[in-house]
Amino acid sequence: MKKLLFFITIILFLSVLWIPLAQMRFELLPKKDLVGVVTTSELLELNKDSWVEGFFQDSLTSWFQDNFGLRTYLVKTENQINWQVFNELSSKTNTRLVRGLDNYLYEYAYIDEYSRRPQKDVQSLEREVQMIKLLQDELKKRGIEFLFVISPSKASVYPEFIPQQYIFQDRQIWSRSYDIVKTYLDEYEVNYVDGHTLLKGIKKEGNYEIFTKGGIHWNYYGACKVSERIVEHLESLFRRSMNHVVCDPPIVDTDAYGIDKDLVELINIWTDEEVSGPTPHPKLDTEEPHNTFIPNILFVGDSFSHPLLQVMDNRVYNYRELLYYFKRRITFDNGVYSESTEDVLNWEKNIGGKDVIIIENNESYMHDIGFGFIEYALTVLESGAYD
Repeated sequence: MKKLLFFITIILFLSVLWIPLAQMRFELLPKKDLVGVVTTSELLELNKDSWVEGFFQDSLTSWFQDNFGLRTYLVKTENQINWQVFNELSSKTNTRLVRGLDNYLYEYAYIDEYSRRPQKDVQSLEREVQMIKLLQDELKKRGIEFLFVISPSKASVYPEFIPQQYIFQDRQIWSRSYDIVKTYLDEYEVNYVDGHTLLKGIKKEGNYEIFTKGGIHWNYYGACKVSERIVEHLESLFRRSMNHVVCDPPIVDTDAYGIDKDLVELINIWTDEEVSGPTPHPKLDTEEPHNTFIPNILFVGDSFSHPLLQVMDNRVYNYRELLYYFKRRITFDNGVYSESTEDVLNWEKNIGGKDVIIIENNESYMHDIGFGFIEYALTVLESGAYD
């Protein structure tokens, strides 16, 4: 009997060892993808040199670790156990994630800026705003309007869910770069929309969330409300009526999608019910006044531009360009998207036929507004090459 149990144990053990190989060969279970940092090692060609030097063996080990059967199932299971039992986030990401109170997820960088409040040279921040004002004036001379949009930080809008160990209590009375920049924007009469103040007000009303638990960016409803303010400001600058995206009343459910769950997807767990919460979805109908003005817009911005422009695309305008971090041009033209990194410095494309240039910058990153675009634009404009 003991020998039988021994052989059964050995057979079961060997069977378990062969399951990953069987999955690789036959895909017995449907393939699952991981989100975030996923390594993709290449298997080197087996030859005399790669074998003798040991390169093939190393590449085989790395390749097998990245591709063995059931890998994604095991990774998600481990992450789920760590999440459920140990309250830990174990998924690999490019940036550190934090599990906040009531299962609010944050990127640590935003918490650090909000809580630690690193001190910046006030004179440098004033010079930043002076350059924005100069760009605004130079564009105005050429018949192009300008608008600066401040996107909010989840950490600053929902600080109450940040774990106390991340809060620098002695620094909470300090001004943030955002506060200093906003004062100078008013002083120098820069055209701007303050997404932080706008969405903080909506949060205070208590009707709708403007960040989801599992998202890092403003949700689609929050982006829609900011787009309303942008259109109002542009109408004032152009003195012409534009299309309006209808944001209210939104549909409220727990069906987060797209950017509303970009953080929860990164933690790669099996079930995310604990990160679900009320999620407002604007209907995105369009109000089109008589003789509506459809502007051509150049946006310069970070990842917060994406949900904002998804709300506005094909509604407020037909054509726009986004210089994403001033490194990549993303074009939207009547429903067609394209991307390029080769013509970011093409000034003819940047301002040719444009009615307005909008720079979006997150409030947590006020020390480099425009990601170099403002300096570049002023150099071109002040050279007189495009007068």
